[in-house]
Amino acid sequence: MELKLGKNTYKMGTVKAKMIRKAIQLTEEINFDKLTVNDLDRLVEFIVELFGNKFTIDDVYENLDAQELVPTLNKCINALMGTFADKMEQMPEKK
Repeated sequence: MELKLGKNTYKMGTVKAKMIRKAIQLTEEINFDKLTVNDLDRLVEFIVELFGNKFTIDDVYENLDAQELVPTLNKCINALMGTFADKMEQMPEKK
C-alpha cells in the first residue's frame, strides 16, 4: 500500500504483528460516530507507525488533503485487517 503526502510517496513495508493488535484496540476504543481530536490523533499516529515512522503526524496533517483523511485512515486499517481476516480463514477449524 502507498500513501502520498505532498511530493512524497511512502510504501508500507513489512507490518509487525503488534499492529494488528493496535488496529483492533483502536476500533474497540474509538467511537467513530463521535470522533474527538484525541481519537483522530491516535488514528493518524497509528498510520505513521504502520508506515514505519517514515513521516510524522504533522506531515499527515500538513500534506494530506482534508477530503482524503478519513478515506486514507479507513483504507489503511481495512488493508491491514483484511489481510488478517484472510489469514484467519486459513486456520484449521475446531472439531
